[in-house]
Amino acid sequence: MFDQAAWQGLPWKARYSRKAVLLAFAAALGACTTPARGPGQGHTAAKAGGAQSSAAQQCGATTSGVVGALRGVAALVSCQFTKTYRALQTQSQTQVEQSYKKNNHGQLPNEPTLTAFTTKISPRAQVRRKEELGVASNLTVVPGRTAGPVKIEHEISVVDQYGVEWFKGRKQPNDSGQAGSYSTSFQVEVPSEMEAGTYAVVQGLYINGKPASSNLLRRQSFRVLAQDEAPPASMVATN
Repeated sequence: MFDQAAWQGLPWKARYSRKAVLLAFAAALGACTTPARGPGQGHTAAKAGGAQSSAAQQCGATTSGVVGALRGVAALVSCQFTKTYRALQTQSQTQVEQSYKKNNHGQLPNEPTLTAFTTKISPRAQVRRKEELGVASNLTVVPGRTAGPVKIEHEISVVDQYGVEWFKGRKQPNDSGQAGSYSTSFQVEVPSEMEAGTYAVVQGLYINGKPASSNLLRRQSFRVLAQDEAPPASMVATN
């Protein structure tokens, strides 16, 4: 049985091994199934609440056999990411192509290009252990001048204040192989083993296997609060 008190007493380097995290991610991929597809382009929109609770329970069961505390934590997060990631196409390839041409003298870029990317962490950027953390993004990829399918891959990792990568996952929002605008989201339950502190959500985008070169892909931060730590006054709702 996992002795959390003993584990917390170890030096952070002994607890948070990059190698262990990467091994855990591989284990998680084997334990989890891909979310069901919905009608139309991409995945169906995610349902809040019940679906996430179900995913957390299922992932807890599938990752319970993973050896090692950190491997179990990383596998649990990776599994929830895999099960809850959803994508919905909000603009077609034709729509984004026409919009781009209108503002660029009727020309498309040489290659498919990321032109817009925004992210929001919900319900707020400060959470406690065992609370749900959601990440929602909106992205637009414009097709290039050469005709052909466009494969978009969305990569997400969580990195702690020591630079240790807790988890990394990658999903394809455009199953259709078309450029366009997509809305993506996923939800995970913050593991009880995560220390209080600041974590970064690092996102990357790959288009036809090549990393998108864009300053639009900025890190988003969230803080895991200590048990007795109150959120700042700015985070507390007022009437």
